[in-house]
Amino acid sequence: MASKWNGAGTWEERDKSEFARDHLKGLLQAINCQGVATTSVHTCKGEARKLHVRGKDRAGFELAIKVLLEGTCDSTAIKATLEAHDVSETDVDDVELDMTFTPPTFASKTSLQKDLQTAVNQAFQALKAAILAA
Repeated sequence: MASKWNGAGTWEERDKSEFARDHLKGLLQAINCQGVATTSVHTCKGEARKLHVRGKDRAGFELAIKVLLEGTCDSTAIKATLEAHDVSETDVDDVELDMTFTPPTFASKTSLQKDLQTAVNQAFQALKAAILAA
């Protein structure tokens, strides 16, 4: 990614914000865990960039999401909201995710929470790889 003028490859930065937001929306829209699937990516905002630092490409971002989901899990109609604020490239393996459910309790809640956490982590991991490949 280094430009001709930057032969030493010391530092370059390219804005990938629009690409990252669009790509992440698509990844989040595909979430479907235990019969509960994304109905809307309500919020996907923030900034992203591809960096070239000391000869290496790196992805950098700070993004926030709000995802609405609905479905049936264990014969119970479920509505869920997932929110994450200030997710950075260093958080992709353990995104701090706020989850709310209606109804607030149901038989497979713990299992569904784990699956949704994994799905969101995987979406951010895929985003990081996509930024590097872009």
